[in-house]
Amino acid sequence: MSAYKRSHNMMIDLTMGHDKISGSKEVSNGTSPNRPNTPKRRRGPIQIKGLPRGLIAVTELSIFKEKKAGSNGFQEIALNIGGCVEIEKGTILEGETKPLTVAYFVRITKILTCHEGQYVVGKLFKRVRHGHGLFDKVPGEVFWLRDKVTVSVKYIVRVRELVLTNHTELTCGGILPRAECATQKTEGWQDGEDSGRLICRRRANLRDNAEDREGSAKHVIGDEGFVRLLEEFEADEAFRYPRKLIKSFWTSEKDEIVAIEKAEIEEKAIDLTIPISEKSKSCSYTSKKTYKRTTISESNTGEKVTSIVRTSKSVKRQNTIASGAPGLREPVNKHQYTFGDFFCGAGGASCGAKIAGLKIAYGVDKWEDALMSYERNYGKSKAIKADICEFAANPFSVSLPASRLYADVIHLSCPCQFYSPVHTVPGKNDEMNEVASLVVDRLLKVVRPRVVTSEQTFGINSARKFKDHFAIVINQYVRNNYSVRWAVKDATEYGAVSARRRLIVIASCPGEPVPNFPPPTSFNPFRMRGGPNSQGLPTTPTIGQVLSTIPANADNHNFRPYPHPKPSPFHLNQPFNKTITCDGGEGKVHPNGKRPFTPRELATFQTFPISYKFSCTSDTSIIKQVGNAWPPKFAGAIYRAIVKHLERLDKEADETEIL
Repeated sequence: MSAYKRSHNMMIDLTMGHDKISGSKEVSNGTSPNRPNTPKRRRGPIQIKGLPRGLIAVTELSIFKEKKAGSNGFQEIALNIGGCVEIEKGTILEGETKPLTVAYFVRITKILTCHEGQYVVGKLFKRVRHGHGLFDKVPGEVFWLRDKVTVSVKYIVRVRELVLTNHTELTCGGILPRAECATQKTEGWQDGEDSGRLICRRRANLRDNAEDREGSAKHVIGDEGFVRLLEEFEADEAFRYPRKLIKSFWTSEKDEIVAIEKAEIEEKAIDLTIPISEKSKSCSYTSKKTYKRTTISESNTGEKVTSIVRTSKSVKRQNTIASGAPGLREPVNKHQYTFGDFFCGAGGASCGAKIAGLKIAYGVDKWEDALMSYERNYGKSKAIKADICEFAANPFSVSLPASRLYADVIHLSCPCQFYSPVHTVPGKNDEMNEVASLVVDRLLKVVRPRVVTSEQTFGINSARKFKDHFAIVINQYVRNNYSVRWAVKDATEYGAVSARRRLIVIASCPGEPVPNFPPPTSFNPFRMRGGPNSQGLPTTPTIGQVLSTIPANADNHNFRPYPHPKPSPFHLNQPFNKTITCDGGEGKVHPNGKRPFTPRELATFQTFPISYKFSCTSDTSIIKQVGNAWPPKFAGAIYRAIVKHLERLDKEADETEIL
């Protein structure tokens, strides 16, 4: 039966029993001329019936449910505060209109009853296999979806056992017998799904629009959200573990990898990110605190010494005596977290990281022109030419040991052309660009950083055809027990002149909470989606203001006039409200219409410093490098928040050790 006929019959059923059906005048005002009986479209918000009055809170309640088909009688279900119940598919939560498409679970925090009905209030959980591809499909595992829902007891199916833990293992380090929970697809695992123990290790903030299965990730999952491990205070008391202990499990695995590599090669290993000259000798000492990094070094007597240090904190005092040097170098007291840049390009992310106070350890890319630019700004020793995709497929194909790649913070700017909304014609590099988004899993296993950032076009989140790609990207963090947060941000909200909507991902290692996104640092009056400038933020600079800062003799600033003037979409008194792409972007004509913007002007719109050096190649190559880059001011705002986050965590850890 067609949708029209169903609607037509429904209207007839609703009008039956009335003395008079709507007259011809009413029909002509609210219906289509071709379909005279089409019902009127609903106007205004849907009226949702509230809870009945007179509800009383109780601590226990017994309800009786009819047994399954084929069985006679009723079964008693005892409800109590702190217990968990399974609610059936098709449940409509109180205050909502859409039925749930799968079975969910509720950890009860309140029981309400009156003569009109009984309700349970509590936290809502969902199976990870129904988590839109963000999780590995582990039987018996659920994730925490909402803090508070209200459900009528008529939807309750059975009582379940639910354990909340902040441990990274399903068995909580072997405490929970695996046989008692359906965590593996063995014989009879489906029965365990119905009655076995449920484990929750993660909490997620998702739109969870399961009805729109064909929609984009933005509509199904949300353009802003997170998936993170539970905090210690959120876990059940018997299954909560100190944050320091969770991180130590993860750190010990990383230390073992580094120690094995160090033992296999004959070299002096003082810092895992800075190459040491063969002519230098070293001596080191540590503070009285306990640290978890294993480092094998060579003493002055030539013997190998193994020490436990933590290189992410400046607690290891190191004196280096260079050959022929007259004296000792003073140790650096101020700590700098290290930064590694994968798919670094010309170094937009590294530039922002340096602005935020991070110490640049390396940049990796296979694009020679961009790598030359990176080398000119950060040094030849820090520019690594390598194919990250080949490294992910076969780590032994590229000589990049974990000890060389270790950094506190790394950035992954996988090629975004394949996911771009303006990418409408297939390109020769589409397959390779698609594969590039799969390197996250391998890099996390090898590098094991404390924090990871990623910048990608918002198309991967907003286009229907890329929904699974987005889920796979997030899943690579989740399966490695990283907590991950994502949001679509505009560069003009963080000091950039050119518009650039990007999906930003921040992830943190086990045992550390994921950093929050920083608040906007600038206000663009021409893109004020959030309303007026109520916070008094600095206004985004205009094109004229930016151009006035560029000296006439700046590098890469040669004018190339057009034979004939061209129309320009820009005005000197407005910001550069266009996205700079690999070819300069839409309408790259200077406001005077006589010439295109120079590479230096486009780089300045992307917030590269005037002193930033690009490789001595063609203007086309430089513009492509600029268009591919993450605007440094945008990146700098994110990394400043991350540095403050790490400093706060390390300060808390130090204070805990002292106590």
